[in-house]
Amino acid sequence: MKNLFYVFLFVLFGAIGAFTITACVSSTPVVQYPADTTIAVVYSYDDIDNVKSSEVPQDFQKTLDASLTARNLKVTPVAFSSVENILTSIRDTERRVNALQTVANNANYLVLNEISTEFYSPLSGRYRWDVHAKMTIVDTRTQEMLTQSVTLPAVLMYSHETGADAIEAVQTELERRLDSLVDQFLKGLLTGVKTSAKAEAPKGASPGNGVAPRAAIAENTPSEAIYFIMVDRFFNAQNNNDKDVDGTDPAGWHGGDLEGIRAKLPYLKNLGVTQLWLSPVFSAAHEKFFGNGAFHGYWTYDLSRLDATFGSEDDLKKLAQDAEKLGIGIILDFVVNHVGYGSKWVTERPSWFHPALTIEDWNDPDQLTDRQVHGLPDLDQSNPEVYNYLLASAQKWLSLPNITGYRLDAVKHVRLDFWEKFNKTLQNQKSGLMLLGEYYEGDPRKVDEVQRKGHFTHLFDFPLAFALRDVFCSHQPLDYLANILPNDRLYSDPNHMVTFIDNHDMPRFISICNGDMAAMRRAIEVMASLRGVPSFYYGTEVPLSGAKEPDNRADMTFDKPALAETIKSVLKRRAAYPVLRDGKTGTLHFEPDFLVIGRDNGSQQALLMINEAGALKTYPLPAGNWFDADTHESVTGSATLSPKSTRVLVQNGANSPLINDQKRSITFKLPTDAAYIVVGSSPELGQWNPDRAPRPQNGALTVELPAQSVIAYKLVRIDKNGAYTWANGSNKAVFTEKTTSVDLIW
Repeated sequence: MKNLFYVFLFVLFGAIGAFTITACVSSTPVVQYPADTTIAVVYSYDDIDNVKSSEVPQDFQKTLDASLTARNLKVTPVAFSSVENILTSIRDTERRVNALQTVANNANYLVLNEISTEFYSPLSGRYRWDVHAKMTIVDTRTQEMLTQSVTLPAVLMYSHETGADAIEAVQTELERRLDSLVDQFLKGLLTGVKTSAKAEAPKGASPGNGVAPRAAIAENTPSEAIYFIMVDRFFNAQNNNDKDVDGTDPAGWHGGDLEGIRAKLPYLKNLGVTQLWLSPVFSAAHEKFFGNGAFHGYWTYDLSRLDATFGSEDDLKKLAQDAEKLGIGIILDFVVNHVGYGSKWVTERPSWFHPALTIEDWNDPDQLTDRQVHGLPDLDQSNPEVYNYLLASAQKWLSLPNITGYRLDAVKHVRLDFWEKFNKTLQNQKSGLMLLGEYYEGDPRKVDEVQRKGHFTHLFDFPLAFALRDVFCSHQPLDYLANILPNDRLYSDPNHMVTFIDNHDMPRFISICNGDMAAMRRAIEVMASLRGVPSFYYGTEVPLSGAKEPDNRADMTFDKPALAETIKSVLKRRAAYPVLRDGKTGTLHFEPDFLVIGRDNGSQQALLMINEAGALKTYPLPAGNWFDADTHESVTGSATLSPKSTRVLVQNGANSPLINDQKRSITFKLPTDAAYIVVGSSPELGQWNPDRAPRPQNGALTVELPAQSVIAYKLVRIDKNGAYTWANGSNKAVFTEKTTSVDLIW
């Protein structure tokens, strides 16, 4: 009866954004697994500051264990006392899982349930709590892992009730979530269990044929992929909100809305995306500014209200809820740097803004953060009123279901101490939140510093995006791509970089590629085979064209998208082989028109082969049982690659590490007629900054460079006044695996 009372409260207060949780009993039969399937279960009740852990309520633990037992699983509850030291000393989920396997009693699978609770606010005489749950299941033999996070609201009756009561209030929903997670993971991994996703084995895979069998993949195997939607240009499903709409004006409003995105969710699910990033949907300017359209939504007026042109708060809630049913999260674009032209706040609240000055020196960090970009009124985030407004607005939308993250605009133009405080507060409110920053910067060390100190979970990988465009559209040699990869070592976690080939601030890829669909397809295949989280701009799959604004933000079309199958295929491949998502990266073979990139995560290895030549290429394979990631056919001895194509080979297990962290000593011999230095793409060569480049001695420079790397460089002459003159021509490249000495001439 107590749970039914909470259900009543959830329905009653649903209008403020709480989940409506029903207690109906599903008629779907419970899945039955083989009786010898063992599963160890660990529970951790973590305080909201992530400092200490304690035991979850016993009734809650017994209920969830019983639900797993009903699936014919042999459940072994792990006593909290036996793992308290592990849970207290380790706060990161992945490292917790690794450590807990030592006490899993040889179980086939390990489940870790991490629970935390947080008091939210009084609510009409009741007391609103948030229950954050992170549920993880791992195969203790293959180390394949699946994690889901959720935040559920609990409305309690009395002020003396605690987080334990909040957990009990949402117990039924957490039980359902855990059941869904386990079924999603196990259906495809266990033989004899019916599943709608038929496992496909490698062709010819039988004992002794030299082919490593490919693990069957459960439906919705996690492989994050983001799809960015310019809301006004995607799909118009509601005509009654078409304020200022003129579809004939390329810079005008065209009527796309939240309901239109909701109508296209099946299309997006079929494409394989897991996160929808929406352009700003908040109250914003509608009038053009010197001919520039406002339809993009970045000229915001009020972040606490939605723009009626896009729909109502109820429309956003429905979109988020329906997307969640399909396993798709919603990322909102949030603009904290400025407000739109014509905002009434400029005159009503002048203390909220920095002086109306233009950035004159883009190398001055104070000007970057305290002056206007494109004349937009620049908010002073150090003003407590401004900070509280921004934070309260962001927190409001997190109270809706399935708002899984924010894309944070113009990171470079806001002080880092703001980001640190703001992002930490949001992360404490909602665990698992993606905070994706737009930080336009080519120096990986600066990017990493901003990500760590600013508490962003992800940042965009601009250097890789430009490298992909250089190689596949501008026909630059492959060292333009290869020299980006060694800098992964400069990121705390390169897997948290978000990769892309174009976005709303760049010319469309197909336009700079002069319509070369095959080149665009190869760029997508390569991007999705490298580390990080792939992100696709709406219409990439069509592909939409457009070399400048507003052409690069044209209306979406859904008729026969030519590259949709390519995107679906690469995302399915990425889901099937974890090494493509989290493996270390190194260059195994380099020619200007032929590149082989190795990936290795310790339990799986992959080779990404790129042939930009006009002839067939052959590569002798490292030892192992390699098979084609797409056809699953065994490949032995050597691999061939057709002209202008890519290919991915995989092997399960590892005979020996494919990637190493060694260094190679390279000597550059310089001309002696003047003073010279070598400046290049790695920190050891100054990262393209001659002031930071090392100085040679006796006409030679010896540096320790990372192994398995291609490093781009250029000769620079220093005159008697200390001025730099760069050598003419394109950059040079050294492959550290095959070179010990380089002779340079001016």
